[in-house]
Amino acid sequence: HQSVGRIARTIEEAGIPTVYIGSCRDMMKQVKPPRAAFLNFPLGHQCGNPGDIDLQTNILKDSLNILTTASIPGEVKDLTYEWGRSFDWSDYMKGIEEMLNEENAPIQL
Repeated sequence: HQSVGRIARTIEEAGIPTVYIGSCRDMMKQVKPPRAAFLNFPLGHQCGNPGDIDLQTNILKDSLNILTTASIPGEVKDLTYEWGRSFDWSDYMKGIEEMLNEENAPIQL
């Protein structure tokens, strides 16, 4: 989150508008990106589950809409999408492992 916020600010300084999509409100407020969309989703899943194209498209459209509606620098707007199930660390780690297996990438501890 910190790196992305800093990158967003640097890109903005070059004249290109940005919207930071994140799921860790505390970190987002600390980093202060120019504009931000908050989703109450598990870390690493800011745009929903892999393969959920409709949800991902809607989140992207709503996030880009913030470019024209944000009125306060550093404003964090909540997007009202719901994760749809309770968060469980074992499911989260299983999803990460499945993603790495699909990409033939090693699991890093």
